[in-house]
Amino acid sequence: CSFINRLLKGIEVNKETLALDVIRQVGAGGEFLTHPHTMKHFNNEQWDAALGTRIRREAWEQEGSKDIQAKAKDRLKEILATHKPKPLEPDVQRKLREIVEKAEM
Repeated sequence: CSFINRLLKGIEVNKETLALDVIRQVGAGGEFLTHPHTMKHFNNEQWDAALGTRIRREAWEQEGSKDIQAKAKDRLKEILATHKPKPLEPDVQRKLREIVEKAEM
């Protein structure tokens, strides 16, 4: 879902986001990671998959080599075990009761 939301957000292309002046300033082979422009835009442009992994293969293997399906199953179990839904508001409960009563007639 987060990936789709990121795609739907699109990519803003303008003078600020293209940063041609920064590219010229840093130059070929330069380091952009600590540049103020990168710091300013980094959080808006990155995407991190909740079920993905960005760790080295060795660490992934030590953690059990779980694929995305196994991670999703674990996450589902966690949600089902810990989720506490908010109770419906009284007026919503009343309306639902009315609907059920009408359906039972």
